[in-house]
Amino acid sequence: MLTKNEINMEVRYIHNCDECIFLGQYENFDLYYCEKNIPIIISRYDNDDKYTLRIFAYPTSSNLDEDINRIEAVNRTVTMGIHDIPKLTLTEKEIKYTITYSKTIEDGLMNIYKRVYNFIDWNKIENIHGFPKVNQKTAQFIIGQISSIEKNRKGEMMMMWVNQGFSIDDTLKDWEVKLTVFSIITKKI
Repeated sequence: MLTKNEINMEVRYIHNCDECIFLGQYENFDLYYCEKNIPIIISRYDNDDKYTLRIFAYPTSSNLDEDINRIEAVNRTVTMGIHDIPKLTLTEKEIKYTITYSKTIEDGLMNIYKRVYNFIDWNKIENIHGFPKVNQKTAQFIIGQISSIEKNRKGEMMMMWVNQGFSIDDTLKDWEVKLTVFSIITKKI
């Protein structure tokens, strides 16, 4: 994840909307955020009105190739102080159901991640940097559910949670998940 100072803020392509906020360059695109009618992300890739528009939010599809610009743009609005990090709410029932069909503790944690980051094509992911946040009660519930999959590996579950789990933020309500600013490393094909 780039810091504010690491983002290349040189405009490459002409963009004639005074209400748009430039978010910097990303790969072959100039990224913009606009709230003129509804919050949108604009990925401009030339000077001749060639660009893509996306609703402002983390994507809800699993087309990673199409939505990677939007993920980066949303992260940049957070880094630049334009928006706060998005939140979602899980229920106890969703967590139990998600973990019920897991065969290992690794599968259990991964299935929860897939539910939280439901817009990612996990077959194309090598690694994600950044942990979603939950409060203590929600974390303990998730740990308890995942630990019940393989009771003899509870110690390993705790180590995996520390290295790959959720961060704790007790300002969040029960079952609320705050998505973190994160970056994705895709698999080399």
